[in-house]
Amino acid sequence: MAWEKPSTGNNGGSGHTHTNKSTLDKLAESGGKLTFNGSLVSESGSGGSTSYIKGKKINCLGDSITQGNAGGATPWTTILQNNYGCTVRNYGISGSTFIDNSTVWSMYYRFPSMNNDADINIVWGGFNDITQNFPIGTFADRVSTTFYGALHLMIDAIMTKFVGKKLYVCTLLDHHHNWETVKTWNNVIREVTDYWGVQVIEMNRLGISPRNTNAKAALIPDNIHPNTAGNQVIADYIAAFINSH
Repeated sequence: MAWEKPSTGNNGGSGHTHTNKSTLDKLAESGGKLTFNGSLVSESGSGGSTSYIKGKKINCLGDSITQGNAGGATPWTTILQNNYGCTVRNYGISGSTFIDNSTVWSMYYRFPSMNNDADINIVWGGFNDITQNFPIGTFADRVSTTFYGALHLMIDAIMTKFVGKKLYVCTLLDHHHNWETVKTWNNVIREVTDYWGVQVIEMNRLGISPRNTNAKAALIPDNIHPNTAGNQVIADYIAAFINSH
């Protein structure tokens, strides 16, 4: 599948049409086929015959970025399903946190309700944990009231609920908070996923950065939520990662 420059005509962008491809350097053209770090993703936009993701059932748990419809945008989960021939269930709710507060805004609280027949689970959050000044905790925590602890418990429980199925946890795509803070929280995600032997998708290295003027205008105009063009990049990036891991 050849990469096409995203259009922002209907998604609240500034009208820029010259997105710098260097911001999308995780996706490359190779003979008209989409590749990721040199590995073939698929031969068509619907996840060709070489695509692992095609036909899979995927649960996606997250916050407003996974809910994905800010400003009328098409969610990346919808794009993933439509373009790659998989069934995607969107469990994203705006304002969600990892840490448990016994409400639907807690991913820890609601992940047990995810459909049981998923082949793949994707978990993406943390933005609102930082916003709400929740404690980061320590690696030894096994409580749902710190970020470390909730992440440990959730990964353990998802692995138990979906034995032998793939689980991916995403780092924060966050340029709203202090960069050093985000780096610290992303390192927690890397540390905990490494402990449990779970794949981490480095969304912070996706190339959607509002620090770059062109990328912000074309892909993430409100500095937090990707528009449809940004969600297209996210869907392709996630599909590429899953197909190569």
